[in-house]
Order: sequence, then structure tokens, then C-alpha cells
Amino acid sequence: CALGTAPKGIPFDTLDGGPADLVILLVLPRRNFTGEVRALAGIERLLEHQSLKAEIVATTEPGAIFKLIESVEYGGA
Repeated sequence: CALGTAPKGIPFDTLDGGPADLVILLVLPRRNFTGEVRALAGIERLLEHQSLKAEIVATTEPGAIFKLIESVEYGGA
């Protein structure tokens, strides 16, 4: 998994028509469809927190981004 941020946004064919400010790359085994669905569901659940998404995009330190995600995942934010 890789996560990239673009605070200014990048042109992309998004559902809302706006620029993409967060890009996530998942590399999973072809035959692990269940793992893929679980991974996508987990990412979607985390990004429902609009404040988390905004903080991730605004943060430049990878360690800080990881801590933000952990705080929501394990801290109940």
C-alpha cells in the first residue's frame, strides 16, 4: 500500500469532478479478492472522517500521517 497527497490537487476523473488530493495504491495478490474488498472497505471507512482526510492531505511527515490514521483506527476518533 502506498499513499500520496497533493494539497493543490491533481486533475483526475473523480466522482465529484474535482481534483484528487489523495491517491492510494494497493498491490494485492490476484487471487485474494476477499483481502482486496476488506482493504478497500477499511480505507473507505477511515476516509469517511472528513477531518482525517483534510489532516492527512495537510501533513507532510509520513510518520505523522501514520499516527493520524492510528488515532482514528484505534483511538475511536
